[in-house]
Amino acid sequence: MSDPLSVDTGVSEQESERRTATRSVLSVALAKCRASLLGPDGENPETQHRSITALVLAVRKLDEPPERFLALFKNMAGSAAPIARLPAHERMAAMQRLTTIAIETYYQSDNVDADKSAVKAKPGGEQTPPSARKLP
Repeated sequence: MSDPLSVDTGVSEQESERRTATRSVLSVALAKCRASLLGPDGENPETQHRSITALVLAVRKLDEPPERFLALFKNMAGSAAPIARLPAHERMAAMQRLTTIAIETYYQSDNVDADKSAVKAKPGGEQTPPSARKLP
């Protein structure tokens, strides 16, 4: 007999576990990105790019859509105390700058992925990058 208090959500236990693991990975990646951006070197563009790149890689590994990445990133950045405490016009400028970096980083990783998949293997295991291939 089934438990009358249990609710059937229509989601399998395996799917539920996968979602929980995904949320956990995203939470860790967001926390690391946030800590890096709030750290002593957080205003450095290289640090920002590096921390956002790590977040992008985590999001891509989980096959999350770009809209989800952007929503997660903006929520994380906008709730960071140093940004949240800024006057409105400065907060908007900071968010615009960080959002631009995030979007550029996300789509730059598209180009890296495309370059990696475009490398063709030669007989014997060597690989030829697209730029070195001869046209037929």
